[in-house]
Amino acid sequence: MEKKFLWIILVTLFLIGCTDQVSDKQDLPMLSRVDVFSIVEGTKMEEFIIMDEKQLSSIREIFGQVQWYPDVEAEMERMEDFQLTLFYTYDENMPERLFEYKIWFNEDGTSTIISDAARENFGGLDKDGAGEIKLILSVD
Repeated sequence: MEKKFLWIILVTLFLIGCTDQVSDKQDLPMLSRVDVFSIVEGTKMEEFIIMDEKQLSSIREIFGQVQWYPDVEAEMERMEDFQLTLFYTYDENMPERLFEYKIWFNEDGTSTIISDAARENFGGLDKDGAGEIKLILSVD
């Protein structure tokens, strides 16, 4: 009986030691790049990449302000204004983690964001945050 217990402990420790150490959550300080697609009439029109540290810092700050509602399933009546892919680098020897976002700018100056991450799902930015992100995304 003791041998079985010892083997179970050893196998468990081995499996724990072999698990992937990369998190499934977005860690804003690890944001390394943002791919931006502008959407016009349902078609991806322009793509550009943001790698400038100043702009990435602003995006980190703005995404830190998003009010997320993970339990809300949302559908929008129109196509998004922008699609973003955020790249997170946790370890230079590992592939980057990618998270997709769709952003709509509303008439009242706010924005709506839908994320592919289940723990975020649906969110929004107030006028200040929406104005800042719109400025960053509208300038190549």
